[in-house]
Amino acid sequence: METDDPVNEPAPEGPPEPDVGRPESPAPDEATAADRAPDAEFASLAAAAPPLTVDPVFDAALASDLSRGRRVAALTWLIALCHAVLGLVSVQQAALLVNVDRHLATTPDIEAIGASFLLARIALVLAVAVTALLAVRWLRAALPTAELLAGQGAIDGERSEVAPSPSKRRSLRDYRLLLRPAGVPLERASWWDVRVKSGRPLAVWTSVLLVLAAAVGVAAAVASVTAADGNAARFARGLAGLDAGLWIAGTLLGGAVAADIAWRLAAAGRAVGHFAPLADAPSRPLVRLAPALLIFVGLVPIAASPSVAQSVPCRATWLECNEVVVPADHDGPSIQPVIRIVYGIHRVANPKGTLVVAVGGPGASGLASADTMIDTFDPALVDGYDIVFWDQRGVGRSDGHDCPIAGGIYSTVEPTETSARAFVDSCLKEADTGSTGTRRPRTWSRSAFGSASIVSPCTARATEPSLPRSTLRPIRIGYRP
Repeated sequence: METDDPVNEPAPEGPPEPDVGRPESPAPDEATAADRAPDAEFASLAAAAPPLTVDPVFDAALASDLSRGRRVAALTWLIALCHAVLGLVSVQQAALLVNVDRHLATTPDIEAIGASFLLARIALVLAVAVTALLAVRWLRAALPTAELLAGQGAIDGERSEVAPSPSKRRSLRDYRLLLRPAGVPLERASWWDVRVKSGRPLAVWTSVLLVLAAAVGVAAAVASVTAADGNAARFARGLAGLDAGLWIAGTLLGGAVAADIAWRLAAAGRAVGHFAPLADAPSRPLVRLAPALLIFVGLVPIAASPSVAQSVPCRATWLECNEVVVPADHDGPSIQPVIRIVYGIHRVANPKGTLVVAVGGPGASGLASADTMIDTFDPALVDGYDIVFWDQRGVGRSDGHDCPIAGGIYSTVEPTETSARAFVDSCLKEADTGSTGTRRPRTWSRSAFGSASIVSPCTARATEPSLPRSTLRPIRIGYRP
């Protein structure tokens, strides 16, 4: 039926004409499938991931392993500190040997310095023993924990290779599991997941450094025992200082390995649902080695620079006084009683050489006579040479050997040839010098004077020095009664 009402006009028969200007909307089924695609991907990943179940017993074992690892890493700092102290002692002893006669391998004062740090040596031995015991017990307990974590995919490796073994006996190859990468598996790891890389390179370098430190330590000990003179003794002490630096670096790297293993277990535990705070993450090995590097920087200048001679007050106006340690008997062994000889140097700006003046008497003090003798010398001599005076053994400020008991007895008897011989024998025995200890001369060290050439001494027995007799050969100081 036809009508003029456009509202009530029936729809035209046939298919509707397409709307060209309006985009077609996707079908409801197609839109739902597209929206569900990411969800399906995450669901597949979640299905592949192991279930996060927390076993209270395993959680307690993991916490115990982490605590033990942190204690082992902390003890390595104590070991490194003990090595640093003993290394500095060795360097100090090597420096003190510069002022000692080259025929002496050591002196009582140098040995006393080493003995005063006996507690540091005892602390080092105890710290090493305790740390080694704790480390062994910790690693034996941590390996089964690592095997369980590896079985859940939190530590890299084939599960057949890392499955817990019913046997209690382990080989060193089994402990390599503790150095494998751990954490969230690589195929599921994202930027916020914790994953620890392999610790094998750090462990290898640590082992090499510890073996090197042990070898250098053995060499230093052998050199110290076999040292026959001052040069060999200084070399042994310096080598001991270097060995201490190697032990410091090796010990701190060992602590880094322990901290790395503990953090690897923590990361693996986090991957399967156990809590491990991120604050326990170890620092970089270089950060741990910074103290050792600073100690090396401090040791190198001390070991390389010669020790400054012991300065002593000097009564003479023109002299710079010091002392040198010499053996009581120059024909004796390298380890024996010593005495101190005090000497003074009149220095000039550009010396042509060094003139050593042996003041006579015998028994006169060279230091006490220095001002008077310098005033009588030719100005060309005073301005061109460093001039050395010294107090001979038993004279003035130099040490000597005395025998008050034998002297007291001799003063009460009649002076005869027999009593004189008895006095000499008793005095030598009381002074502990041997038969010739007080009569042996001493060879001066050129390093004590700081001069490249030494002019032979001019002996003064109420006469002034005689320069024409000078020669450029090493000189010997002392007198023969």
